[in-house]
Amino acid sequence: MIPGSVLEAVYGSTVHCEVECQIGLEGHDGYKVHSHKTMKPFEWDESRVSLHAPAIDNTGRNNCHGLLQEFEGKPLLNARVLQFLMYSWNRDRIPIAWDNLHVVFAGTIYRDPGGLLCVRVMFRSSRGNHLWDWDYAYVDDIYLPDHMIAVLAG
Repeated sequence: MIPGSVLEAVYGSTVHCEVECQIGLEGHDGYKVHSHKTMKPFEWDESRVSLHAPAIDNTGRNNCHGLLQEFEGKPLLNARVLQFLMYSWNRDRIPIAWDNLHVVFAGTIYRDPGGLLCVRVMFRSSRGNHLWDWDYAYVDDIYLPDHMIAVLAG
């Protein structure tokens, strides 16, 4: 086993991916890992992933902090899974239902160079090619209706 990497073996249409420690999860441009939920190895199967919208708070905005508290201890998909899906040979495994969404991988939380909390989000690029891409999103800014937090179902 290689620590800190996504390992995969393809058996027919089933992909076994192993999500390990935070080695290699360093952020880009000064972003640092604040917390990372390790996951047990699991077979990638889109039907086992559920998406959850942050609840509306009293200001009329979605409350990502509340949702993160609600899902404390639950298997939030982390940045390792995002990396697995972003590999060019795995992009066909991204569920079609995700096409118009920003899928939040909240199992890994980063701090930007200024200390603010953020997560990685996967989405279809609005540029001409419409390829899958990712970026950081600040936890306090996840309030749009198309931002959904990915959770591995039991």
